Amino acid sequence: MLLIVRPVPGKQYLFLRYEPRGALYSYASSLWIGDIIYYDWQNDGQIDHSAIVTYKQSNGQTLVTQHTTDRHNVYWDLKAYGAPSITRYYFMHINSSGNA
Repeated sequence: MLLIVRPVPGKQYLFLRYEPRGALYSYASSLWIGDIIYYDWQNDGQIDHSAIVTYKQSNGQTLVTQHTTDRHNVYWDLKAYGAPSITRYYFMHINSSGNA
């Protein structure tokens, strides 16, 4: 799939992915606090939004904080707040050493 870059979240994604300073994971539950989830609302190859993992519940649930509409420690898929069902998610682990 061709990835189209939007100004902020898309450029950030490309920087982390290809420098390499990050690694894509398959599941949100694999992410750590400080990692980033990117959202492609229409599943059209355009990253439209990002949120930072800010909390991990004891049951393994991943919670995020984002500021397009201020949300603090909410479930990562944002479906309770209107995220489309066709949204594609990219789970990016930030590697502290700069090596993926």
